[in-house]
Amino acid sequence: MKAIDATVPFRYRLVILLGSACLLAVLTAELLLSSRQMSLTLDEGAHLYAGYQHWRARDFGVNPEHPPLVKLVAALPLLGMNLKQPHPPNPFFIVEEYAGGAELLQANNMNLLLNRSRTAACVFTLLLGVLVFAMGYEMFGPEAALLALALFTFEPTVLAHGALVTTDMGVAACLCATVYAFYRYVKQPGVTRLLVFGVTVGLTLVTKLSGVLILPIVVVCAATGADSRLEHEARLTARRRDLCGCGDRVCDSVGLLRVSLCGAPSRAGHDASTCSVCTHDAG
Repeated sequence: MKAIDATVPFRYRLVILLGSACLLAVLTAELLLSSRQMSLTLDEGAHLYAGYQHWRARDFGVNPEHPPLVKLVAALPLLGMNLKQPHPPNPFFIVEEYAGGAELLQANNMNLLLNRSRTAACVFTLLLGVLVFAMGYEMFGPEAALLALALFTFEPTVLAHGALVTTDMGVAACLCATVYAFYRYVKQPGVTRLLVFGVTVGLTLVTKLSGVLILPIVVVCAATGADSRLEHEARLTARRRDLCGCGDRVCDSVGLLRVSLCGAPSRAGHDASTCSVCTHDAG
């Protein structure tokens, strides 16, 4: 990003940043308004109940098929509310999480609970929007970053899932953050960037079960980056070799020309005072 900033005028960068802020504000408004108009989806009650039990009872056996990060974030606004505790049957964990979610929402103000939890879940979608802009800015420039953010802001799939209490947008944001952190570490290795990369990998793994795919993704990215670096070094080495060969040929040509004009320095009978080349060199 510093290399791009050096070639972009300050006022132009300011316009790009203001445009990105406006797009993020539009995205926030879209998410908040649409979340109040969408009906309850199948998994939201189970995820909300699981997150509430994670906080209240420290019970991570509810909804164990998915890691807890998104559920904890979504249920965080409910902790200050005086809610009626659900007591679902517990024959099997899947029955408990869906029955408990339905009981939690029906025994309390369902609209209020959904609005608060969905507002908290919007954080992951907004984070993904910021990452899209930051990655586009650093990799391809300010115009590409603004265009990517605009496409993301008005993408129907993002609007449909961006405010739901599900793990989809959470894992998308963490996957994107991990790839971006890995890119920045490979670009300029350092302890801080390595730590950031490790944190993003951990967040991805505690967001959704499919987040484990980040491990082969990083391996493929590392292998691709290593191949690209080897090819780049090979091209540089070949270019240096060609330049050195050209330089040797130029030196040989100059030497032959000098010998043909002046003769060899050890040749007998050579009069340096009458040789224009030697006289010019001596001057």
